[in-house]
Amino acid sequence: NGLIYVCSSHGLFTVSDPFKQAKKIISSKIVIDILEYKKDVFWVVTDSGILLVNAFGETIKQYQTIVDSNGKEVSLIFNTSCIYKAQDGSTWFGTKKSGLYYYNDSKDLFVPVQFDHQSNALEVNIVRTINEDKIGNLWIGTESGLFVYNRRNNTLKNYDHNSEAHGGKLSDKAIYSIYQSKENIMWVGTYFGGVNIMRPWEKGFHSLLVEDDGTGLSGKAVSEIIQ
Repeated sequence: NGLIYVCSSHGLFTVSDPFKQAKKIISSKIVIDILEYKKDVFWVVTDSGILLVNAFGETIKQYQTIVDSNGKEVSLIFNTSCIYKAQDGSTWFGTKKSGLYYYNDSKDLFVPVQFDHQSNALEVNIVRTINEDKIGNLWIGTESGLFVYNRRNNTLKNYDHNSEAHGGKLSDKAIYSIYQSKENIMWVGTYFGGVNIMRPWEKGFHSLLVEDDGTGLSGKAVSEIIQ
């Protein structure tokens, strides 16, 4: 309906007209992210857990705990970092210390995705961003590199700044943003290493870095990419 939803440290706002005052529909919460789940029903990530709300900001359901891959109950308070809706309609949640979760609609359950890896367990469970490539693989940015999750055969491939599995390395292991362009190029923003690009017709990553002559990026940390 043309409404713009704005997440802020003072709640959730809607903007219907740039010349009118924003309307607050959720207050007294730090709102981190929002995603449309169904028509007029939204997932809202806050500092105190995950909410399902209607278009007026009224809470339908609140989730404050989930169960991790070890069967341990985990708090969602100050723990959820991002949310992503895949091409097939499935919903995925990244957390700050408990890894990646898939929402099972039929069971109303958050299902953990087990990362089989040799990385630092603390760093790999910090999921900063989630996106998807043209064939439906999920690209998961963590503090311990990039994971590409093939959901068809339930396999994960890890790329970190030391990995040369496909030629070019990542310039940094802290992944903060991922974007797929209309040319099916994957753009990966990092905290210390600028942008890494993987083109479908090439092997490995190509890096865009800060250059002394002013021709490159103006900073190392890339928190968002859009076309």
